[in-house]
Amino acid sequence: MIIPWKDAYCIDHGAIDDDHRKLLVLINDGIADLRGMAAIANIPPRLIRIRSCALAHFQREETLLSASNCALLAEHHVQHRIVLKKLDDLIGYVESGRAGRWGNRPDAQVVRALRSFLYGWLLSHLIEEDMKMRPSVAACVETPDNIIPMRAVG
Repeated sequence: MIIPWKDAYCIDHGAIDDDHRKLLVLINDGIADLRGMAAIANIPPRLIRIRSCALAHFQREETLLSASNCALLAEHHVQHRIVLKKLDDLIGYVESGRAGRWGNRPDAQVVRALRSFLYGWLLSHLIEEDMKMRPSVAACVETPDNIIPMRAVG
């Protein structure tokens, strides 16, 4: 299941949406790799890239929430930390060799767990939870100068 970007997902028509689009591509590509049962060695670098982009996005998002005096800041901060911890745990699990293997490929259980987490996070947080901040972000007259779109960062 590939999730396409929809304009209905827009939050700020700027840096946050750019981040969401990039994360959507990374997650969809990661899921496509899993669907093809890519070599297990390909999974940690993909998860590390997703984690790196997620961290940069979370920092931008929290800066924007703070600038817009959004009451959701504390809740989002906690959710962000949980996602980062889960990504760290998944990366560590796969890198440790504890993930079941079939030849040099991850077993179906690992693939299901990764797919479930990535899509669950994408659908529940990036799409559903972030929609709650749309009114506060819209009330923010201008984007703070320190919010740089992910595509400009690297």
